[in-house]
Amino acid sequence: MLHAAGETVEVLVFLDGAPTLFQREQSREYTKKTIKDGSLRDNIMEAVADMSRSGSLDDTEEIHQQFADYFSHGNQGLKWVARFCQAYVAHILLGVRASMEVDQLRRDGTFQSFVWPAQRTVLMKAHDGVRTQIYAQDASDTFDLDLWTEDIEVYGFPGTHFEFLSPNSGLGEALNCILCK
Repeated sequence: MLHAAGETVEVLVFLDGAPTLFQREQSREYTKKTIKDGSLRDNIMEAVADMSRSGSLDDTEEIHQQFADYFSHGNQGLKWVARFCQAYVAHILLGVRASMEVDQLRRDGTFQSFVWPAQRTVLMKAHDGVRTQIYAQDASDTFDLDLWTEDIEVYGFPGTHFEFLSPNSGLGEALNCILCK
């Protein structure tokens, strides 16, 4: 939207993921399957387990149980758990909708005029994060961003998705250095 409004996006930073993953057939099939068979809650529980083990948040010992209780009581319980689940699903659906829009542009023949919206693209990723997910298998090292733009700076960090997002991971400092360039 910024690009369409004539604005310049100087730096586009992706944190352990990229919208290009949603363009992959594996991602689409995986998303359809998880919605159909109801295993999206398993994905949420996996993310919550990673979050509670990662050290990204303080006092997370009971978070996993709060989510388990929420799901076992028919999606009822703590409001913050419900909001997290809604945001998680919205995050997935946002990617699906965007990939459908790109497909429509391709069918209409207007996709060729697409211009990458940023002057500089940065991908910061966890070694054991999104890369290990089924929908990201066989993606390029840039999560297929290289199919859309040529110049991508890639920075790798040890750990899982939430360990990467932890205040102790060095991500904040690295991000500051990158943005100061």
